[in-house]
Amino acid sequence: MELGETDWYEWLAECCRDVANEARYLEGPRAHALQGLHGDSMASLTGQDKRALACVAACWTLYASSDEAGAASALAAIKGLLRYGMQRTAHPHARALIARAMDWSDVAKLWPKVWPT
Repeated sequence: MELGETDWYEWLAECCRDVANEARYLEGPRAHALQGLHGDSMASLTGQDKRALACVAACWTLYASSDEAGAASALAAIKGLLRYGMQRTAHPHARALIARAMDWSDVAKLWPKVWPT
């Protein structure tokens, strides 16, 4: 099944609800990936943030299903979007989107490749 263009927004909103409700909030990789998100964190996103996050979601999907050159290009695009395309307050959303394209355990490995700590 292909991920839809707007599914990323609904997926992130669900993650924010999980954090707010603590109903399904887990320890470990998922807790790390959701760090910085809260129940109303989607409300702070600007129109540009949303468009940049749509691109980031597509890039993580590209990374997950590409050869080495495609994966490197996806990471380069994400780096540029994080630095110049969105507010820093949107970065936790971009980090959580890794798990949408891959798995919660991939977040800790991939995030430092696009945003050094």
